[in-house]
Amino acid sequence: MRVLVLGSGGREHAICDGLNRSKEVTKLYCSPGNPGIAKIAECVTLSGEGEDIADFAEKNNIDLVMVGPEAPLVKGVTDAVRARGIAAFGPSGKAAQLEGSKDFAKKFMVENNIPTARYMSFTSAEPALEYVRSEYAAGREVVVKADGLAAGKGVIVAANQQEAEEGDSEAQYNLGVCYLNGEGCTQDRAKAARWFRKAAEQGNGDAQAALAELEQDEEE
Repeated sequence: MRVLVLGSGGREHAICDGLNRSKEVTKLYCSPGNPGIAKIAECVTLSGEGEDIADFAEKNNIDLVMVGPEAPLVKGVTDAVRARGIAAFGPSGKAAQLEGSKDFAKKFMVENNIPTARYMSFTSAEPALEYVRSEYAAGREVVVKADGLAAGKGVIVAANQQEAEEGDSEAQYNLGVCYLNGEGCTQDRAKAARWFRKAAEQGNGDAQAALAELEQDEEE
């Protein structure tokens, strides 16, 4: 069996290690991989787009593609691979929205009577702030989450009302930082700039500085 693993973290290293021990695996690729993975698999550089992954898998007679990170799953990599008749381990792009969008996940749970904490979604700051204040006035605490992938940085567990009110700004800033660090939140510079701009508009000085740096890099 010829296998391609997508990812570069410890999770993917563990997956590759397990596959490398299998007598059924005759060839093991990993993209992009890391120096540790390179010792047990052939690391290749692929764009991460579904069709590019599928092209590689087809040309190299891959029998199974295993997807580790959330970002390629949300982008529908497994759909593109399966469309070529190649087995893929991981949810479809639509199913991956449960991880990729907190708003989608909450709506799904409510619509299907799956127990979950009450929630509200907002696309602008002022209504969100009004909701936070009303919740604390009613004696309830709040957790603030930014929609979309955030590499674990999009959630603010507020200790008090002030932290909750500042949470949206911090979450948006963290998403922008996630982009700068190449952690898979997005590859869209304009989207990252919107995150920083939104946080800056709410008084986040670090976001303002990051936005200026991002815009300067774009000009250069």
